[in-house]
Amino acid sequence: AAMQRLQPDVVVHLAAATAGAPTMRAEPTRYFAANLAASTPLAVALERGLCGRVVLAHSAGAYPRPAAIGRADGALQPGDLWRGPPAAGAYGVARRAVGALLEAACSVGDVALIELVLPTVYGPGDGGDQVDPAGLRAVPAFGLRYLDAVAQGQGEVDHFGSGFEVRDFLHVDDAVRAFVAATTMALHPAGPTRLHVSDGEPVRMEQVATRLAAAAGFVGTTTWRHRSDGMTASDDAVVLAPAHLDALGVTPEIGLEDGLRGVVDDLRARLRRHLVGGAKGA
Repeated sequence: AAMQRLQPDVVVHLAAATAGAPTMRAEPTRYFAANLAASTPLAVALERGLCGRVVLAHSAGAYPRPAAIGRADGALQPGDLWRGPPAAGAYGVARRAVGALLEAACSVGDVALIELVLPTVYGPGDGGDQVDPAGLRAVPAFGLRYLDAVAQGQGEVDHFGSGFEVRDFLHVDDAVRAFVAATTMALHPAGPTRLHVSDGEPVRMEQVATRLAAAAGFVGTTTWRHRSDGMTASDDAVVLAPAHLDALGVTPEIGLEDGLRGVVDDLRARLRRHLVGGAKGA
């Protein structure tokens, strides 16, 4: 109904349901269904040609791990999307389905579609004002655990995973710049429509944890729940090769170290708000 009333020039489609990996693995049906439900009404409007362009937030979690397609290492290319099972399980299946559905609907309605595939997006505000790490994605969850350990005088923090998982990261401000650029980028009939907004830099999760610990002022031991004795690596690697960013005219600018310091500053402010709110409630 909104699309019929407004008939916008551009729709930036960000609607999705996501959480930390443990939560999404525990509730695959919820995250599969929610992601499809967030896109189905839009697809109906696109079939009717009710806008000129859609910019879709696609996810690296929809891609297979390189190991699943016979590569021990290396970054993923746009053509790899359907070459193996999605790295993010049911959530990844849903994001694939959303992309395919919107591609089909746009074809029927003669609507231009640009898919911006994102790696792990992080930054201030991730998770709103939540302060329980169990319901958050990895970066804010790690940061909150370190801040809590510092506040409680604890010398050990444990995280989900092995720490050897490999990802690439994109600061939310860089993601925003990419979406703004995609609303006006020149389109060519035979040009690329799926773009990877990434610097292609692989980072182990233990490196992320180390930087967050330093920013939080934590001095102690970090343990990993799924690291076995003698383990030195993991095949859980999902890294996007930068693809077609020249068409977009935007490249990532914010470095991980600076970005993670900003995350910790934001989490400190979040905890202060939570404490003030709790005191008022009491």
